[in-house]
Amino acid sequence: MTIVDEVWSGIGGDPSVTRLLEGPLRTTGALPSSFAVEAFGAASFAAVGLAIAELTGEDGQVTVDPVAAAAALRSEAALRIGDEEPESVWDPLSRMFHARDGWVRLHGNYEQHRAAIEDVFSTTDRDAVAAAIANADASGIEMRVHAAGGVAALAHTLEDWQDHGHGSQVTDRPLIATTVKHDTADRPWRPAPPTHGERAPQGLAALAALASAPLDPRPLRGLRVLELTRVIAGPVAGRTLSWFGADVLRIESPDHRELRTLVVDTGQDKRSTRLDLRTRGGRDAFEELLAGTDVLLHGLRPGALGGLGFDAGVRARIAPGLIDASLSAYGPGGTWSARRGFDSLVQLSTGLGLAEADAAGTSADGPRPLPCQILDHATGLLLAAAIIRAAGERAVDGHRRIVVGSLARTAAGLVEAGRRPLDAVGAPAPADPGTLVLEGDHGRTRHAPFPVQVDGVAGGWHHGARTPGEDSPRWSAPA
Repeated sequence: MTIVDEVWSGIGGDPSVTRLLEGPLRTTGALPSSFAVEAFGAASFAAVGLAIAELTGEDGQVTVDPVAAAAALRSEAALRIGDEEPESVWDPLSRMFHARDGWVRLHGNYEQHRAAIEDVFSTTDRDAVAAAIANADASGIEMRVHAAGGVAALAHTLEDWQDHGHGSQVTDRPLIATTVKHDTADRPWRPAPPTHGERAPQGLAALAALASAPLDPRPLRGLRVLELTRVIAGPVAGRTLSWFGADVLRIESPDHRELRTLVVDTGQDKRSTRLDLRTRGGRDAFEELLAGTDVLLHGLRPGALGGLGFDAGVRARIAPGLIDASLSAYGPGGTWSARRGFDSLVQLSTGLGLAEADAAGTSADGPRPLPCQILDHATGLLLAAAIIRAAGERAVDGHRRIVVGSLARTAAGLVEAGRRPLDAVGAPAPADPGTLVLEGDHGRTRHAPFPVQVDGVAGGWHHGARTPGEDSPRWSAPA
């Protein structure tokens, strides 16, 4: 099997559909790694294209541009706001530290996580934190930071992770797991009839058409996606769906401020509203939105929505036929199901960092990060592809579906894709500025191009990111 075959089957895809992919995937070498980082990312983009081709019934080829794919896997690095590179998302405390018995990484990019580090060490001075960690056990540091409400990860080997109580069960589920719930059959969704082959209206008819409803031939138009995610993976999934025309509405928390770079990088064609689900008004507004939602895309920790009165059963009652798509750091079930985590941390937990350093012969310097946030980007892309497939299947039977992905499961998929030698001096090629120009609330922005083309199918973003929370909590038009 090729890597595309493995990825496509891992999200439940029909093997016959891969015939539509144009030739073998090519890579550029811009993202050197002992793991198949670039090929796995390109295959994840290919899965999105194959899902769209399957949905629309188009028999045209699916093409993945290798140069654009390598850029899109580092879209946050390709981003330009005006002509300037955006501010770094990395806090000085978001780095590797050498403990008495190994390596541990902290994460302080968000205010609440930086505060947890200060709670544990009584300082945010990096040198003082490093000195404290040097005299402590890595596992103890990891536990203390998490107990304080922060995030951290000690570096496992690949073998240690396979023997770990949680790591050993991560591969027991598909790459992206989709479960059909046969409890309803009254919420079908079908993409609007294709318009790309129709004759465009002329003269006054054209003006009238533009005044009433702009022509949008993208295949997911009419699909309503309610997004409650943060950072990269979930927003990438929503951004991918918006490329093909989905109406994506983000819900922002009143006490969380997302990093501006990530907002601008992943907010294309999305609207954004702010709701406090801890209040009666916020819950009422959320319930009204959910009742008209096709896809709920959420990355909250297990039980969080339930604690607010919206467990899976309630969501199914409010929105029959809902595609309930979730992602997490370490996956559902197991001892770490509720553990917070980010790509850079999951790389360490799952053994990727130490394995990469071993391959490069640089183990003495500590774990080596992968050349991009591949776990985030690939998980977001594969989750979007699985959602597209679920929407197509729901159009036939009307049944709701549960779609689940995790960074840890994606990491296992990357390991399963194989290894290769790594030159110790190999470094990622510099990220070129994006070539796709948009206007939005943050001015003129430049983005990495979307690397997938499906013959006969339109895609594209029309506007840049909105200011978080600026939109009303309503769907823009009837489904």
